[in-house]
Amino acid sequence: MAKVESSGWAQVLQNRVIMLVLAMVIIVPFVATPADNGSRGMAALAFEGMSMLLLGFLLWKARWKNSKEDIVNFFKTSANLPVLLFLGLAIVSVLFSAHKEYSIQEALRLGAGVLVYFTVAYHFRRSEQLMKLVDVLMFVAIGSSCIGFAQYGLGSEEQR
Repeated sequence: MAKVESSGWAQVLQNRVIMLVLAMVIIVPFVATPADNGSRGMAALAFEGMSMLLLGFLLWKARWKNSKEDIVNFFKTSANLPVLLFLGLAIVSVLFSAHKEYSIQEALRLGAGVLVYFTVAYHFRRSEQLMKLVDVLMFVAIGSSCIGFAQYGLGSEEQR
């Protein structure tokens, strides 16, 4: 049983894209977990930095010889078209926003979320890979909650 479990992790870690997404899922929440105002900038920097790294890796690895049929199938598949329309709406919102710096920041965050969606949708092909992602998300949520409880418990009475 342990041999099968370790080979499952070995298969997941051999795929660099999956490994990068798992690293992103682990690193970003733990950078953002201390909920003071000083760490918010670091959390955004970590999320956007990891997203740019993921985008660069995906562009480097991409096959650019797509036919018209491949493109039509891409837009017909699952939620691809609505997700891209949502991203387009966010970009249009940036153009008409009165507060450009906030709008650009949020558009980058939405774009990173869209990138993670497409990465999971097209690179996590086996159920074992998705189960590993769910396991990591569950342990990160538990760890972040424990850190939050500890931070609250150790905080002074005025902060509560």
